[in-house]
Amino acid sequence: MDIRAEDCKSKEAYKLLTGIVVPRPIAFVSSKDKNGIHNLAPFSFYTAITSSPPIIMFAIGERGGTKKDTLNNIESQKEFVINVVTEKIAVPMNDSSASFKSEVDEFKEVGLTAVPARRVDCMGVEESPIQLECELENVIPVGDHSHMVLGRVVHFHIKDEYYSGNFKINVEKLKPLARISGPNYARLDDYFSLEKTFDPKKIID
Repeated sequence: MDIRAEDCKSKEAYKLLTGIVVPRPIAFVSSKDKNGIHNLAPFSFYTAITSSPPIIMFAIGERGGTKKDTLNNIESQKEFVINVVTEKIAVPMNDSSASFKSEVDEFKEVGLTAVPARRVDCMGVEESPIQLECELENVIPVGDHSHMVLGRVVHFHIKDEYYSGNFKINVEKLKPLARISGPNYARLDDYFSLEKTFDPKKIID
């Protein structure tokens, strides 16, 4: 099958991309508005883009031609928290993607526990094993109806049982969820390792 991208409608291209670019990590983003109302929302167009300084990126699409609460909050308050998603919080994470009114506290609505972040003025999800506390680096409009959010990580909060020491995460114990196409998710609990077999000296001039 060959499909010309310019022949695809937005929803058709979305289906293709989300079925091909898999698995995708989930940015479960907590933020708050200027009135102190807390927001939660998941985004799977998400990745780390540099470690010096540590910067992550996730994309927020518009809903009905208007910006989502998460983007409004981040642009207003300049900070947010990304909570790692495991199967334990899969259902409330999914529930938080509903179109709640701006004045609704989504922690309470989906039954998750809000805990103060260490270095930013936001709440994290207590049930999440790891939080990345972020300050806004930039917001870049992309395409017809999306915005790319760049966040500088200023604090890593890791529950002790998921930290292996020497700045390493116990991924086998963490078992993060990943997004695939449609309503489908994947458990990342099956791993294997590959050691480098070539001699780097042979390919360096």
